[in-house]
Amino acid sequence: MSPSIISYCLNNHRIGKS
Repeated sequence: MSPSIISYCLNNHRIGKS
């Protein structure tokens, strides 16, 4: 798992929760 993927995952989760 690349850091880019993790960052994207975290960002996606935040947007989805918003």
